[in-house]
Amino acid sequence: METKRVFKFFTAWNLEKEEAFLRKMHQQGWALQKYNLMYTFKKTEPKDVIYKADFRLVYRDSKEQQQEYFEIYEMSGWERVTSFTRWNYFCKEVEEVNELPDIYSEKETRIQKLNELLVFFVIMLAAILPSMYNLFIS
Repeated sequence: METKRVFKFFTAWNLEKEEAFLRKMHQQGWALQKYNLMYTFKKTEPKDVIYKADFRLVYRDSKEQQQEYFEIYEMSGWERVTSFTRWNYFCKEVEEVNELPDIYSEKETRIQKLNELLVFFVIMLAAILPSMYNLFIS
């Protein structure tokens, strides 16, 4: 099996660019296989496949909640590709011309994702600020 590894950086608030990159790679015959700071692709038949990245903190303590979360997306036709930390990558083949399926069927789900990202960044900022303070004050 032929594979390709690509290092590319995308910010959490600019997921559309990452998702467009993954879609273009699949259209060129490279399907996302794994992500862990580098994208690993496997050679495949070129297809138009939509990729979506989702961030979740809610199931961090429960394997049952995690499994339920994955099953909800599978029932909606999304295939889980890979996960890295709390980021989960899903894909779905485009069935009709100009079809752009979205992973969020409800506005509340999108808001929940943004709230969880905000909580994550606040926690990270709170962890980093004391070190930054010591670095610049010392």
